[in-house]
Amino acid sequence: MQYARARVALTLAYTMPRDILPVELELCRVHLGHARTLLLGSLIAKEYGCPFHVRMDGARVDVPDRGGPIIDTMQCLLWLGVDFDWTYWAPQVLPTPEIASRYMDADAFQELVWTCGAETGAIVAALDDAMSNHPSVIVRGSEFTFSGQRHGAVDPGGPHESLLRMEKLVYAMLDRKRTVVTVPMLMFEGAKMSKSGTQFLHWSLLQQASPEQARDFLVATVICPEDPLSVLGLPFSVDGISPDPYVWNWEHWTDMVRRSV
Repeated sequence: MQYARARVALTLAYTMPRDILPVELELCRVHLGHARTLLLGSLIAKEYGCPFHVRMDGARVDVPDRGGPIIDTMQCLLWLGVDFDWTYWAPQVLPTPEIASRYMDADAFQELVWTCGAETGAIVAALDDAMSNHPSVIVRGSEFTFSGQRHGAVDPGGPHESLLRMEKLVYAMLDRKRTVVTVPMLMFEGAKMSKSGTQFLHWSLLQQASPEQARDFLVATVICPEDPLSVLGLPFSVDGISPDPYVWNWEHWTDMVRRSV
């Protein structure tokens, strides 16, 4: 199958009120987990022979520094040397019935609108893949999975479960199949590294090494998370992705940087 694209979706804008955000989060934008997923997304796109798209989710227009996350993302992509073909904001509204009629009948679209209720964002995100850019290779972290994963199983009733259920509904209505490549999480201080919590390492930490060495290290943490230094330089392949998360290890990183001096 020839895919239209492989895409990674990043939630870059903070959802918490800025007056209660920890100071360190106000200064950080793209964490190491983001950087690794962006790199993997580009490599997966190459393996599938399709363009690589970066979609910006979670847009908010009421934050005074809304350009900061975008600038930071572009700096991360360019410094890492990640090949990408398009970056764009996720659509914010449902398509018109006229546009939707190209892909589904009017009754099905009305059922979709009625079903989504307050979940418009999840439906629009799914339509972006299933309708506007089909067939897409969806590259996402293992936290966007249902139970059965060793780490990151979706909480019943949580936002990830809702998104996945809406996505499944959209694909069923369009009678289309999904292609998903799941990449393992990057853990730090006993929890998933997150832009909305205190488990946060900014991507610029990678600049202690060269872009080439940083890319090799990030790929190695996906191939062999228990001992990435033993597989530095090995080529990436989707089949070689480990199901296990990488727990950030300062000894691994400092040893790798020391080798590069």
